[in-house]
Amino acid sequence: MIKTFIKNIVPPILLNVYRMQMHKPQFAGPFSTWCEAASGSQGYDSDEIISKALAATLKVKEGRAQFERDTVLFEKPIFSTPITIGLVKILAKNERNFSIVDFGGSFGSTYFLYKNLLEQQNFLWLVIEQEKIVKLGNQHIKDDKLSFVDAYREEKMIDFLLFSSSIQYIENYKEVLFSLLNKKPKVIILDRTPFYTSSEATSIFIQHVPKEIYQASYPTWIFAKNEFQELLSDYRVVYSEKNPDQLDSRFAYMGYVFERKN
Repeated sequence: MIKTFIKNIVPPILLNVYRMQMHKPQFAGPFSTWCEAASGSQGYDSDEIISKALAATLKVKEGRAQFERDTVLFEKPIFSTPITIGLVKILAKNERNFSIVDFGGSFGSTYFLYKNLLEQQNFLWLVIEQEKIVKLGNQHIKDDKLSFVDAYREEKMIDFLLFSSSIQYIENYKEVLFSLLNKKPKVIILDRTPFYTSSEATSIFIQHVPKEIYQASYPTWIFAKNEFQELLSDYRVVYSEKNPDQLDSRFAYMGYVFERKN
């Protein structure tokens, strides 16, 4: 089962497609407080951006594109190594049923990317998002495995917890993280998350989205590696990678796979 899963992963050369199509975001800062950064930002919850993301996802659902990211459509799948490794670890545990909680997963971008690879598995994929996306997602995108909520209210434990370029945009990220850690996820994935490359402390910046994608800017955390990993003291790092696309001379996107120690 695991061998079949891995064989379906497209060679890393396709990452070059993504790099050629996407432009780098720009960063300003650091700022003293989240409020200060927010006052200089346009936000990312505009109806225009959400409508564009929904339209792109509907095209993916209809089979007119392989997947979308940040409203940009792609004709070839580009799989994430940390997410893939995390899913393999869950499959290796021989779970008959497993849950995936995708925090900030838009309209299911990662779900549609991996859906066909998991089609033989019995799983539920839950996206936690802002209210507007939850409403539209449940109306237009939801299926028998994918659904949308604004918070995790289930009593059951979480098997797979995914933060795919999302936790850095949450002002109270520690509160959100600890609330989900209470559900003792077996595997936690951080994908495309900005970390300092040296020893600076966690800081707040404004990220400006390239105009070619959409017009927006919003506060973002740039994390210090040691500070963040201390929050996950019950977990061990089993994989980490630095994205070759340099964000800034001071920091870079990182991917991590964390596995619960016991």
